[in-house]
Amino acid sequence: MAPLLYSKRLELNLLYTRPYIEIYWINFITSKYKKILSNHATTIGKNGIELDYAIRILTSFIETWLSQSNPEPLEDFQLRIEKLTTTTINQWPIFNRSV
Repeated sequence: MAPLLYSKRLELNLLYTRPYIEIYWINFITSKYKKILSNHATTIGKNGIELDYAIRILTSFIETWLSQSNPEPLEDFQLRIEKLTTTTINQWPIFNRSV
């Protein structure tokens, strides 16, 4: 999925950064991800709120990445997401005062 998103980064940047479009885009893409991820509900969690959290996290990562005027390369984004999703949040540098 990420390679396709990166290939469409200019178009997606417009959708994520234009206030008059953004809310419609977010609602649209959230509903699409919900349909896709609900097929994997046992992996994500059977509780509806767990699915909602997973979708919000996923869309927030993508939105933050593609809202940048010059998004980092795909490989860097994939490494960043892998690191963020395999590290507990209290160990992220922004929350870890010992770093």
